[in-house]
Amino acid sequence: MLAFQLLFFQKILSQSIIGHSPISRFGIGQTFGPGLTRNEGMAGCGLAVPNSDHPNLINPALLSFNRKVNLDIDLRYVYRDLRGPGSASLSDGGGGPAQMSFIIPINKRLSTAFGIRPKTFRDFIFDQKQFEGTDSLGFRNRGFGGITQVWLAAGYEVSKTISLGLEASYLFGTLEDSVSFGVLPTTTNLNFISIYKRKISQFVFKPGIHLRFPVTANKSTYLAFGGTADLGNSFGLREYRTFTIKNAGSVQDTLQDGNKSRLKRSVTYSAGFSLFNPEVGSVSAEFDWIESAGENSENAIVKAHNAIAVRLGGEYTIGTKKSTRYLNIITFRGGLSYQQFPLQQDGKFITDQKVSVGASFPIIRKEAKFSRPLINLAVAYGQRGLKGSTVGLEEYWQVTVGFTLNDFLWFNRYRID
Repeated sequence: MLAFQLLFFQKILSQSIIGHSPISRFGIGQTFGPGLTRNEGMAGCGLAVPNSDHPNLINPALLSFNRKVNLDIDLRYVYRDLRGPGSASLSDGGGGPAQMSFIIPINKRLSTAFGIRPKTFRDFIFDQKQFEGTDSLGFRNRGFGGITQVWLAAGYEVSKTISLGLEASYLFGTLEDSVSFGVLPTTTNLNFISIYKRKISQFVFKPGIHLRFPVTANKSTYLAFGGTADLGNSFGLREYRTFTIKNAGSVQDTLQDGNKSRLKRSVTYSAGFSLFNPEVGSVSAEFDWIESAGENSENAIVKAHNAIAVRLGGEYTIGTKKSTRYLNIITFRGGLSYQQFPLQQDGKFITDQKVSVGASFPIIRKEAKFSRPLINLAVAYGQRGLKGSTVGLEEYWQVTVGFTLNDFLWFNRYRID
């Protein structure tokens, strides 16, 4: 039953396209972060900030703080306005599931988790018309598909100051690119179509560490460090290529049929610091080093290059779980981020800059006492791309909604006396 549910959710995720994105044509597509709605409300922060009520998925070492069974489902919607050099804007939007996760604590020191999430997506169309004498030629570049990630993780509290974790995941998916061209109108003339399909599959690992030290005498506030690293800079790859001539009996020629090879990918090393009080809130600063493996060097538009990302974020709760006023138990969040993609055009990075806000709204039930399910919300505004280039610049709004079930109504171990 569980396997069926994961396969069903994977099919939904594969259709979780968030609209036309020119950046998704490079490499393995546009990458999604591993964070949930809580992290999105802080612009992606969370490496060093534990929270017992929320899943801690950015750093597997933080799972050791989750002592309750926890189910989380997140949804994402993105609206974007695309602008290219000398062209009119194009507004587009879409959304779908962002992640599903399930945490199961084993004992007071060890917790495990598993889930499924979209890792990358591709969705773009570029049309061009070119005149040759009295004829006009039409060109269309089309790309779609994506990579899905099924993961299993565990976090272990070694001591009161150190936690370690490891995430093992299986990445799989299909990326398809096509180029069609012919004399217009293509409905009455020969139409040539070249299709390049890549099927990707690979096991990858991400270790994590969390260090924390009390900075107040009553041990209510901590200074913490968190770090993670990607292991493995390539995917297993099968390549398929076909060339078709339409309106001529649909003649098709197979150029490649499942040829095995490797596809390079960039890897990320992340580190972050946080000052946090579990009952009040936190302030975080994080840094990513993105090491390019040259996965886009075959594309003449951009060149692969090592890159960085910087994030600042925080969260604050006015009262405590014992507060009687509803406003006092809402957690408010905000953050800023600047990310360089490991891609350059004419020596300039393609970037993503955004500001985000968010909140968690507990669902109060008398019988649940201080353990409450949550509705999480995050809204972000950002700019992605490279202004004045053929890559183009997009302004976007992203809304993420998450549902966290973590109380004893859903996951209670009943005993019979």
